[in-house]
Amino acid sequence: MKTKRVLVIDNEQGVLESYQLLLEDLGYAPILIGNYLDAIRALETAQRGEEHYHAAIIDYQLDSGHTGLEVFEKIIMTDKDLAGRCIIITARHHTDVLALFSPTKIKPGLFLYKDYDDNEKIEEFLCRL
Repeated sequence: MKTKRVLVIDNEQGVLESYQLLLEDLGYAPILIGNYLDAIRALETAQRGEEHYHAAIIDYQLDSGHTGLEVFEKIIMTDKDLAGRCIIITARHHTDVLALFSPTKIKPGLFLYKDYDDNEKIEEFLCRL
């Protein structure tokens, strides 16, 4: 059986490494992406059928003023099935970031504020897929 690949998009190297350890422990193959442009390239590669991602973990705040919402919108355009298997994570507790996703009509599968129990919630979500 082929290992399920999970796309992880975050501009913080330490966060990427943390998710890598978690996902590998759970038996997934994490594909780590550290910036917006590489995330878009990865999605375009998947759109051409050259890659397939079982799920995606996307940080809301990315580099150069880009956001996870932009990446999520690209996912909606290229792979609606993957959109439902996305986890959006943000540290922005003071704003309702989830409300920003309402114009898309398609919601991520899970939305989390960065917290200490994220790993357990992520594991539960991936196990349901």
